[in-house]
Amino acid sequence: MIVYGISYTTDRFAHEVKEAHVAFATDAGVYVSGHVDDLVIERTEPTVEALTALGFRVQEAAEKAAADAERNVPGGVPYQPMITSMPGDSDAIPDDNTQAWHAIALRLADRYAGMGGQYGSVEEFVEKAQWARREVEQSSEGPTTPTFVDGYIPRSVDGVHTDIEILRQARTYGMHVIQSGPPGTGKSTSATAAHGDHLLTIACYDGMTFQDLVGQYLPVPGEAGVFRYVDGALVTAMLTGRPLLLDDFGWMPSGVQATLLPVLDHRRTLTVLDRPDEQVITAAEGFCVIINLNPGIGFGVTSPIRDRSAFELHVPVDLKAASKLGIPAGFIEVAQHLHTLADGEAANGIRRWVPSMRSLIKARDLTMVFDEHFAACAMLGECPDGEQRMKLQSLLTTELGLGIDVPEPLQARSL
Repeated sequence: MIVYGISYTTDRFAHEVKEAHVAFATDAGVYVSGHVDDLVIERTEPTVEALTALGFRVQEAAEKAAADAERNVPGGVPYQPMITSMPGDSDAIPDDNTQAWHAIALRLADRYAGMGGQYGSVEEFVEKAQWARREVEQSSEGPTTPTFVDGYIPRSVDGVHTDIEILRQARTYGMHVIQSGPPGTGKSTSATAAHGDHLLTIACYDGMTFQDLVGQYLPVPGEAGVFRYVDGALVTAMLTGRPLLLDDFGWMPSGVQATLLPVLDHRRTLTVLDRPDEQVITAAEGFCVIINLNPGIGFGVTSPIRDRSAFELHVPVDLKAASKLGIPAGFIEVAQHLHTLADGEAANGIRRWVPSMRSLIKARDLTMVFDEHFAACAMLGECPDGEQRMKLQSLLTTELGLGIDVPEPLQARSL
């Protein structure tokens, strides 16, 4: 559930959690207030208007708590509504289940005292709540998995959470994540599906510099000799509290990777001496970094960067999702054979080419425009020459039922 609320104590010497008062709203339109041992539960339909009204009640409670206490919460941050995520659906918890609501209130108080959430506005709460309600409604309709962006289908990570959920949750708690896997497996798409238009992206390359991350002076179009300082995506993301995707991170030189160290650890700061405005940048709430990594490609990722990442998520080609995306069964069978073969040879240190999700989607599209034979020829051209291409050629011929029409790499010849 998505929770928007505050926690406070009336006695400055009391235990912050055990003696806490709370005022919070949930995405199911439940409003809870009072001492953690004596809560008042109110319900309303979770419409946009109702959730907005509950959000303003939380803000009013925060203002009153600040005025009554005339002090700050731990860490020196004034009473300010916090958005956090908790397990379960509050819509399914009866009002008379005081034990469950007591546990939720204690958890909120504990997270609030530890600043374990994202300070936000009523509008942000309503937007997150609407997302949560849509996901609950879609999951209750049956086994159909919701589609978020360009046909992307969320994937289960640990049998409980989807990749979309953990990327959003990581952002809520300011965690930085590494996504690793072959090209074309959906790493960038999952980040876009999780964060939408809020996501900023930097495409890494072997010649990139510090300025590519933080910004630099650039000529003003139409004004000869006039330069203006333009912030890079890293600085923009930190200032505005937005998630940042570092794509193809393995190509970022190690010296440039070092720029990120104070950004990714507890300091969450960056110093830019050339910047004409504020030179010490502190990351706002909501900022996080997603590192996309293709193992074995480029310079790799340094140990200090790995150490500052909360976890690494391996993203393989999802052949179950491929069938839901309308990819012909023959191409999925070919991919399954090659992936099984690659897994067996990986133990001996042998890297074998396998079709990526992007390759399979291209095969689907080319089949629709031309035919399966043409799509097979195009896929064959992606595979390295030699034994691997011969194996792919044999599998394509068999699984697609091409007979004597054996695919060959696409090549224009004289008629």
